[in-house]
Amino acid sequence: MACRNAPVPHRGARRRAGRTHPQGVHHDGVDYVLVLLVDRQNIESGTTTIHADDGALLGSFTLARPLDAAMVVDARVSHGVTAVTPIDPTQPAHRDVLVVTFRATTPVAPTA
Repeated sequence: MACRNAPVPHRGARRRAGRTHPQGVHHDGVDYVLVLLVDRQNIESGTTTIHADDGALLGSFTLARPLDAAMVVDARVSHGVTAVTPIDPTQPAHRDVLVVTFRATTPVAPTA
């Protein structure tokens, strides 16, 4: 198991998008990925996307309230999140998530 905090801070007076993950849509190379929203303030978007191996969008949703969470089977789908933009560019903005990755004792097989 591994944990990491993935904050996306925004400061300054310009309205600019912040990438929440530098790799875009990706696999983490583990069996399971849990993403838990800690807090988000003054941002729009930050929509989580789930994709088939061929890149087709399977679904999307936004973690909007603290403790909203998503868990994916990393071997079966890829995931990403859209860039976030401050609603009020004159105020601080952030999206803080805790990412926890797990390896199963018996590896998870990709779907056929």
